Amino acid sequence: MRTLAVIALSLSLGCANVPPRAGSDEEAQRFGALYLKVLRWDGVMESVKLVAPERQKEIVAKINEGKLVDKLKVTEFEAKDVTRTGKDTVMMAADLSWFIEPEVTVHNDHIALHLRYGQSGWVVEGVENGPIPFAPLPPVTDGGAP
Repeated sequence: MRTLAVIALSLSLGCANVPPRAGSDEEAQRFGALYLKVLRWDGVMESVKLVAPERQKEIVAKINEGKLVDKLKVTEFEAKDVTRTGKDTVMMAADLSWFIEPEVTVHNDHIALHLRYGQSGWVVEGVENGPIPFAPLPPVTDGGAP
């Protein structure tokens, strides 16, 4: 009986440390928070690496057009809840405080990150509001056309 209790306790403790399932909402929320951390601490160009590969050139062009490379500063962020929007897509709400140097006006935006899960894991597919918004692409149907 004691052996069963030890096994049950070991299993319950082991389950508490199980990483989130690939593609899960919890994993998506962690990825969204990672994107915001990279944007804040590593800069806007590093954050592009977490954007869907097919969108990266477009986002880099927006960043360069706005001359944001060394000027965009994120002062604070808070990742919020994740809402499932499709089988492999979620929308994560977040609060983001930012400014563009040399201005000192801090913008406080409620943003929405559109995240997609694919073969290489989660990627940012779109951002509503904030300093570099870009609309998510329409979903692709089985026929290959949106």
